[in-house]
Amino acid sequence: MGDLWSHKALMVFGAVLFALGRPMFAATGWVHATYGVAGILTWLSVARLVDKVTKGFRDTPMKALIAQKAGPNKAAGLASKAAYQNLANAAGGLAASWLFAVSGASYTTCFLFAVVPAVAAAVICAALPDPEVHDEPHEAARDAGGAPAGGPSGLSPGGYLSRMRSLPPAYWQAAAVFSVLMLARFEASFVNIHIAWTGVSRTLIPTMVSLNMMVAFLASKLSGAWVSCGDLHHLSGGEVRREHLRRRGLALGVGYVALAGANASFGLLGQQWGMWLGWALVGAHMGLTHSLIGATLQSYAPPALAGTAFSIFDIVSASFLFAGNLWAGQLSDLTSAAGHGPVGCFALGFAAVVASGALLAAAHLFGDMGRPEYVQLGKLKRGGGGGGGGGGAVPAGGGLKAS
Repeated sequence: MGDLWSHKALMVFGAVLFALGRPMFAATGWVHATYGVAGILTWLSVARLVDKVTKGFRDTPMKALIAQKAGPNKAAGLASKAAYQNLANAAGGLAASWLFAVSGASYTTCFLFAVVPAVAAAVICAALPDPEVHDEPHEAARDAGGAPAGGPSGLSPGGYLSRMRSLPPAYWQAAAVFSVLMLARFEASFVNIHIAWTGVSRTLIPTMVSLNMMVAFLASKLSGAWVSCGDLHHLSGGEVRREHLRRRGLALGVGYVALAGANASFGLLGQQWGMWLGWALVGAHMGLTHSLIGATLQSYAPPALAGTAFSIFDIVSASFLFAGNLWAGQLSDLTSAAGHGPVGCFALGFAAVVASGALLAAAHLFGDMGRPEYVQLGKLKRGGGGGGGGGGAVPAGGGLKAS
């Protein structure tokens, strides 16, 4: 929808829905008192559904716009978005922890206060100018071989499906690899259930989550610009693409190891420090991989299909997320029944990381993901003197300073 019409319009719609959904969580106490267990289960299911739907409307168009505008600095741009988002999440977690303590552990108070930043985000999103409106004949549309038609993204409805089929094999390989990884990204609720089982105070959970977000912020900021190879604009296109693949593989590899370590910490270390370590490692994993997954997908997709590339992956990976949560719950019940506590989910997470890592290695060694000629990083720009290079995908020096 964003590629066909307007990414900003979808972001505004999603932000408004998100703001309207916060009071639904605040009202859970009243719903439970009035309609009982059956009523609260239905109410929470609908609230969670609305929450996840709004994330799709907000997040996918935002990432598509950043990928389009960042040009050769896709990894840095998406990393900046993830980093500042994690910083805001950390601040929100600390605020929630304080509110939870001073309000006598009142979830209602916390969710009512959450309405304020949600409304502010919707207002800011609506007030910002549309970055697509001022594009000169839309470069993304020209790159896809069509004239601007059917909206600011230059895609007509008639040719949409045919252009979607133009996504290359490297994109689908990346989507498959990262979808398997989603099996390990089950809901944080399983971690919180395990923390409660170990006897750690639940009032520490928001602070642990804030640590997680701060680690993710630092990892995103440090890795994003480095993977973008903005410091290598003096090299030829082929050399930069090869170095980009090397750096990307290293960052993903470290991120995979961090998530495997997090599952081991949660599952094997029952003490409080094991929970802190686990949350910190999850933050390192998210900071190193979350935005890089999007940048990797975008590096194989035509520019005019930026939103489509994200949305297709979101749809495919959602089925793996669903399966991961289902299996995590079943395995946790099995280990609990066996007297080991709700640790089965962490065994699943560890196995999924290993499987996705093996697929990633295979796709790089034997598939198209490891072939530099398929990587799109941007157009060659040199900051003075120096010819050579021919056509190629070379970052234009420097990283994206803001998302």
